[in-house]
Amino acid sequence: MSDIRSLDVAKDLLNFLVLNSIGTISPDNTILFSEVDRMKTAILALRSGCDIERIAKALNWKDFESFASGIMKELGYKVQTNITLTKPRFQIDLVGICSNLAVVADCKHWRYSNRPMIIKAAINQIRRAALLMDRREDFRYALPIILTMHDHMEQLAEGIPVVSIGKLHSFLLNLEQYVTSYDVLRADGKSS
Repeated sequence: MSDIRSLDVAKDLLNFLVLNSIGTISPDNTILFSEVDRMKTAILALRSGCDIERIAKALNWKDFESFASGIMKELGYKVQTNITLTKPRFQIDLVGICSNLAVVADCKHWRYSNRPMIIKAAINQIRRAALLMDRREDFRYALPIILTMHDHMEQLAEGIPVVSIGKLHSFLLNLEQYVTSYDVLRADGKSS
């Protein structure tokens, strides 16, 4: 539900979306939107300067993962989502590979969190990233991260970054500068 009360503003907004390849006009002149259009709208809002945390709050957990994936793709990462492996069975929300480094993200669409929740998530994510490295050969280094809806006081948990969706873009842009500050897993089983 939108808070737009003006028909003219609503029409202008719909035209703006269609001009930006969001939605399609049907033969009866109505505009139809797909699930993909939801993410396109979020990314357009981000590019237009809207508050990223406000955008993220309007998304469900699946949209949240797709939104993070879209940010990675924009920055040139090869992205995979919802990777499920067996023996032991585990799932990884998002992997973005650039050069020899994989950013292995656990997307937490939590409304609130506390330190014990973040620490538990970090421990599990480190384990999942290590298991993924054992099964893949398309990268040599892995950086597990916890991706959250909102900023946390803790920027590190168990040596890995806790990144808000609002800071993901700049985090990835500046990753090379700070990668030595984090526990990066190496293909030889050691951490850097």
